[in-house]
Amino acid sequence: MKTYLTIVINQLINIDFSQIDETSQDTIRKSLDGNKFIAKWIGAMPDTISSIPEVDRSAIMTHAEALTLMATPEWSDPNPPM
Repeated sequence: MKTYLTIVINQLINIDFSQIDETSQDTIRKSLDGNKFIAKWIGAMPDTISSIPEVDRSAIMTHAEALTLMATPEWSDPNPPM
């Protein structure tokens, strides 16, 4: 089962992509304002995530909770281009 959380964008440079379920900065999901990104992984929290200050990351989410978050106006454009 995957685990998710959001992280402030200025921490992106500290992410070791070999430890999470993304391949690069180009494959992460960012909030529409570009201030946050979502990280996901399987198993125990990777060192690359636990080393980020708690103030810069959200609470851990399940897949269902992450989907709910991704459906909010902060993460999904309510008026996508045609």
